Amino acid sequence: MVSLPLHRRSRSPASEERHLQKKKAKAAKEKSIPTSFIDSLRTYSKVGSMSEAEKSQEALLRRLPYFRLPGEPDPAYPSLVAHQYKLQLANGTEINTIEIKAVRAPGEDEQTEEGEANILLHGYALGGGFFWKNFETFGQIAAKTGRRAFILDWMGMGLSSRPSPKVFSKSHPSDAARAAAAESFFLEPLLEFFDIKKISTAQLVGHSLGGYLTLAFALRFPTRVSNMILLSPAGIPSYPESSSKSKVDGKLEQALEMEIGMGSPSGSEEDSDDDDEPSTSTGPRKIQTFKGPTGDSGKLMKKFYSWMWESNMSPLEVVRMMGPFGQLLLGKYSTHRFSSLPSSDDRYDLSYYLANLIALPGSGEYSVASLLRPGAFARSPLLGRVSSLGSDIGVVFAYGDKDWMDEEGGREAVKAMKKAGNRKGSVFVCPEAGHHLYMDNADVVNKLFWDRLAPPPGVEGFPSAPRSVPPSRRASTSATEGALSGFTPSQVRNRFSCCCFESEFD
Repeated sequence: MVSLPLHRRSRSPASEERHLQKKKAKAAKEKSIPTSFIDSLRTYSKVGSMSEAEKSQEALLRRLPYFRLPGEPDPAYPSLVAHQYKLQLANGTEINTIEIKAVRAPGEDEQTEEGEANILLHGYALGGGFFWKNFETFGQIAAKTGRRAFILDWMGMGLSSRPSPKVFSKSHPSDAARAAAAESFFLEPLLEFFDIKKISTAQLVGHSLGGYLTLAFALRFPTRVSNMILLSPAGIPSYPESSSKSKVDGKLEQALEMEIGMGSPSGSEEDSDDDDEPSTSTGPRKIQTFKGPTGDSGKLMKKFYSWMWESNMSPLEVVRMMGPFGQLLLGKYSTHRFSSLPSSDDRYDLSYYLANLIALPGSGEYSVASLLRPGAFARSPLLGRVSSLGSDIGVVFAYGDKDWMDEEGGREAVKAMKKAGNRKGSVFVCPEAGHHLYMDNADVVNKLFWDRLAPPPGVEGFPSAPRSVPPSRRASTSATEGALSGFTPSQVRNRFSCCCFESEFD
């Protein structure tokens, strides 16, 4: 018998169009933030492995046209190139690393890269991928002076190794000793990273809890840091005196939520009585606090969250225990928090990245009770330690104008630095931004990066130059102009009404 070839019946144009629409609808549904139980169940079935988390990170990194996977050729000179890898430490743990550097010129000899670097460090329970709107600028600035740029995940967070969190449950003779032990969990691996990569000194940028740890690193290893930008840093102010405790009592339940962006900040206000230094802020002084339940339920909630905090219970552990319902909660948060991002792909990729990070086993997240007291005040406040920073390290304390973190802590820190002989501290308030100012107003924050981390005028280094150019030491007037350059005069007038750069430079 002769078998005749079977021919597939061709679709009519209308049928083909319907088929394509169904495929697009299915693809869109698979790349949508979960807002229903079915969607959250689908997400829950995928997240939880390091390999899936790495895929979610790669989706964000692909926004860099010069990102390359292992084995892929570098872009043609002149260009930047970005790689992601895990740097193994002596104890076998790994630090997730994104490195951006200049492509070498044709014929340029390969050599061991060493010297200065710029390093970007994320906040509590997040990862370096959250800085995706700052990658391009951060890489360009580093290349301008021949530096390497690194975006790192803290040990125990992001896509770095996740050691046992038992170290955070050990007893210590004092709050200061407890905080120092928790700080070492993060700072010792970072120092080892410096040594392995032969980084002599670095300019560091840290956000929130990452800002706290960045400043703690500079205090512990001052010769390894030349300059810092602290984005809405935690742990700066001291715990309020008894007369002010009522302003934070009953508000504990939102402190950790705000650390990763959940919840709505609503800082209460009071008039500033600081006559020592004029303030350029446009409104009354903010107090680091939140709206919470009131009445008897508020008292019970305060006690419950205080007990959870002191018992070192992680809210992310609760999300993981909720299974698909936890993913539904994250989906609702992401829908609200990332709504300002114009692209649905951006919103989904960032949401899925966050879902993957939280689904991984808990580790560094359990440090928060060792580092902070209930209400997100440091057990060993940096305000009391910053005077020992030395006179050569510049620090910018940057906050959003809608930030839940109190910028008064930054102002007091600048005063303490000045009193100790360091006049290189300043406070920057970013307009139209909250706690995640690097995302809420990336344009202004990127301009701040250019001004504070880029080389002085006349120093050219891109795309290839020696890696030993000293960091910028620009004055505050330049910083204000640099942070607002590129806007029209009317935009500058509107933004300047709520954007201030207060400096203690001469």
